[in-house]
Order: sequence, then C-alpha cells, then structure tokens
Amino acid sequence: MEIGKRVSEIRKKLRITQKALAERAGVSQSTISDLESTERDISVSLLVKICDALSISVPEFLSSDFSSNDFVPQKYAHLLRSLSAHQLSVIEQLIELIISQEKLE
Repeated sequence: MEIGKRVSEIRKKLRITQKALAERAGVSQSTISDLESTERDISVSLLVKICDALSISVPEFLSSDFSSNDFVPQKYAHLLRSLSAHQLSVIEQLIELIISQEKLE
C-alpha cells in the first residue's frame, strides 16, 4: 500500500489543502508534501495524527476495501449511528435535495 497516495486521495476527496492538513495534524506542510510525493516510510505516530486530522480511523485508512466514493468521515459516522431510521431517512432526503440544488446551479 502506498500511504502517501492514500493520504492524497482522502485529503483531496475532503477538499483539504496540504497546508490545512498539516495544521490539523500538527506537522509541517513539507512533511505532508513529502509523504504524498515519495514512497517514504511513515511512523505510526504520524499516521495516527494524519488519520485524526482527516477524521478517519487508522483501520479505515488501511482497509483494502476503502473507497473514497464511500468515505464517511469518522465524526459523521459516529453521529449517524446514533440516529433512528426515521431521522436517517430525513437526513438522506435533505442530502438528496442539496445535491439536486447544486446540479441546477
């Protein structure tokens, strides 16, 4: 697995700049840039910081089943699990409405 490519993929999916990710993770922008552009090793502590900054768990990040199209940030997944079926239905309808409105613009 190429960790740097995975970081880049998730970061771009979330529309986060390298600078913003670096700030959230408490590292330099050059650390993120180097990680994404080279096949360098990554420490466990840096991986944890980056996953926390991306709001994704390490197992989700490392999962071979990971798909950026199915990505739900950990903070939202946690909130969604606490909702009733009716509440989830309302949220789904709201999301569909927002998407349809964006397509019209």
